[in-house]
Amino acid sequence: MQKGELARVRASRDAGVSSSAQPARGDLAEALDRAQARVQELEAERQGGGVVTLQAQMDGLRLELVEADRARAIEERARAVADLEFLKDRVLKKRREQQRQAQQEAAGRMGSVFGSLDDIVSLGDLSVGQGGA
Repeated sequence: MQKGELARVRASRDAGVSSSAQPARGDLAEALDRAQARVQELEAERQGGGVVTLQAQMDGLRLELVEADRARAIEERARAVADLEFLKDRVLKKRREQQRQAQQEAAGRMGSVFGSLDDIVSLGDLSVGQGGA
């Protein structure tokens, strides 16, 4: 686009030179001002394009960061679930062991109670004490 603008300025200048020996200062200055304005517009567009590119890169990096955070959160959740399952298994094992021990102790107490009852019953049975009548 800048080349087209320069070609137009040159054509305007050449037309002015061919029509008269002295170029019109106002037309030339106006054309030069237009060319300068266009150059500034193009420069701004170029820099703006850089800003757009940087903005796109920033957006891409933000997206990567969000995805990385999401992946890390999923991994942490999976680890937490695994830890919870491990702890739950340990608690269940401990509870089963305690129940087993309690049952054994209860069975032992019941055995000693029944043994004591047998002793009491045998005390009442005179034949046991006398050698079997």
